[in-house]
Amino acid sequence: MKYGKRNVHVFHCGSHTCPTSSRLEKPTKRVKQMIKKHPHLKPAEIQSAFVISSLRTEEDWEKVEKEATQLLDRKWIANQKQSVRQQTHSSGENFEAVVTFKQYCDKKDSLLIYKVNDRHGNPDRPSFVFKTSEEKMKAALNMDRKREHFLKGEYCFFRR
Repeated sequence: MKYGKRNVHVFHCGSHTCPTSSRLEKPTKRVKQMIKKHPHLKPAEIQSAFVISSLRTEEDWEKVEKEATQLLDRKWIANQKQSVRQQTHSSGENFEAVVTFKQYCDKKDSLLIYKVNDRHGNPDRPSFVFKTSEEKMKAALNMDRKREHFLKGEYCFFRR
């Protein structure tokens, strides 16, 4: 016997009667495609969908059984789902999506998302999204006690 970091080689002298078993490659690409199309599916539902798909396309029994045995490990499917989720939301907190949304909203209301900071990109400050709107800012300006507006005597509260 010879041991390695990731594998073991077993040598046999004499006649060998044990059947050989082939290592099945899991359909990683197909599973990830299905997860991207249907991210709400649970691992058991993904298993069923693969088998049902093979049955509907009337694949031969060997192929159906082979695919079913490749997908027995639900933990592996859950790990693939986590991998797809990390690729989609690489930082966990998807501030990139907020920045993209801010760029879109700035065309109509530049104050809807006033300021964004991601602590991963700017570690000196915490992560935050400060949002408001032009209407809210006009109301706040009208509350200025030095101005002649009926809101000058009202109070303004900030909510966290």
